[in-house]
Amino acid sequence: MKPKWLAALAATGVLFAQSTEVEDPGVQQMAANAYAAKYGVSVSVATARLQLQDRASGIEDRLESMLGQQYAGVWFDAAKQGRLQVGIAPGAVGSEAAIRGLLAAYNLSADTDLVSVTYTAEQLLQRQRSISASIGDIVAAGKARIHSDPKRNRVGVVAIQSLSANDESRIAQIGQMPDVYLRRTNHPNEKITFNACTIGRCNPPLLGGRASD
Repeated sequence: MKPKWLAALAATGVLFAQSTEVEDPGVQQMAANAYAAKYGVSVSVATARLQLQDRASGIEDRLESMLGQQYAGVWFDAAKQGRLQVGIAPGAVGSEAAIRGLLAAYNLSADTDLVSVTYTAEQLLQRQRSISASIGDIVAAGKARIHSDPKRNRVGVVAIQSLSANDESRIAQIGQMPDVYLRRTNHPNEKITFNACTIGRCNPPLLGGRASD
């Protein structure tokens, strides 16, 4: 499901690729209002959180370049006052000082948490690809969708409730994988055109990770 604030912005037809561009104040206000409604916070709090996301623009690519195969994703956590979260996989523990230095350069030290995770972004990507190859027919039929969720540090598989016995068995087997979580939905169809948003590649109000549901 698209976030309400995402739908509101999309309706304007004005989406900016980089936060360095000057955004229409009306669009900024619309984004803040929608964020506030979605997360149950005041508009002033929503505005402050979106400004934090503005400041973080570009850091994802810098972290990915710094950590290479040990990069484990970043996201903003509304349950933690909208703070920036940086996943730290086991192989990246020795790079924490460098990560903190980069955060300081972006003036993000006070607004960021380093979070220990099990899997790297590359490991999740490989799992996502293997699942896509395994149930591509189910996905193509709109009965399921797949996304990488950096916050949960898992690959998410969202499947409709009404599946054939064969499809049900295949989905259930995938749901048993340790780096996968399975969620069922009452939606009649899970075909979507948007399920990837990273903090370096989206307009700030659209930020929060690769999962859009």
